[in-house]
Amino acid sequence: MHRRDLKTLSSSELTELANLIRGHVTQAVLDAHEAWHQMHGSGGMIGPGSGEHFLDFHRNFIKNLENALINRGKNQYVPLPKWNPADPIPAEFSHPGRSTNNPGISPPSWITLAGGSIGDPVFGYTSLGQFKSSDELGRALGSDFHGLVHMTIGGDMNSFRSPQDPIFYPWHAFLDDLWSDWQNSPNGKSRCFIATAAYGSDLEPPVRFLRNFRDNVVLQSRFQKPFNTILNVYYSFSPPIADAMYHNNAFKHIMKYSIVLPFVVLARTVAFLINPFIVRKSRS
Repeated sequence: MHRRDLKTLSSSELTELANLIRGHVTQAVLDAHEAWHQMHGSGGMIGPGSGEHFLDFHRNFIKNLENALINRGKNQYVPLPKWNPADPIPAEFSHPGRSTNNPGISPPSWITLAGGSIGDPVFGYTSLGQFKSSDELGRALGSDFHGLVHMTIGGDMNSFRSPQDPIFYPWHAFLDDLWSDWQNSPNGKSRCFIATAAYGSDLEPPVRFLRNFRDNVVLQSRFQKPFNTILNVYYSFSPPIADAMYHNNAFKHIMKYSIVLPFVVLARTVAFLINPFIVRKSRS
């Protein structure tokens, strides 16, 4: 799934979307955003684990807005369009107190699949496909590019109250699109798409367990080759199913309780009989 660019919307669409975002951001939304940052710091900057938390939290933050848009019959804005900080902020997305409406920050070459000669500030990777995990990508984005855009725009964007600025959501949609690009790269094809959609996060214990079960049980067994073939088939059809689950709660619950949960129970039973540590590790 790729998001369309914010600049492809008409002026009337931009006005409507900006107002819908403004209407969505309540004090509860601001409190949730601030509470997360108070606990986890600026995205991805407090070491291993923080990068995946950063990406996952903001993906779910965007999903909450997208669900609200769907509930209001505004499906034309889902997936939420993205905003590239190399472009000026559309006038319809105006907000008081900014330092600039034209940050002019071009995305670094290391966040593209084509890559370039300059490495990311944490791991030194020169292209998006080189990152070995969501956590690494989140830490690299959070240590430089993400914060630079917030600080350059200034005003509310340079504070915990940044969701008040309507450009906040399209900006994070841009980052989320980068994460999706990585997840569809060879290094990113470790994600349990349908399980993640069922439980809402890559970090939920059942999803972590399924990854551990796959990596430490099945892929270490004599069934490794046929299972890799099955995985490649799964990766080819599961993303659109997961996307439908994100946007249809009824379908999500059907998939979760009729397919995902029974499979988790079965896999836990097998893992416990083979290696109880796999089960304990996913809960820690």
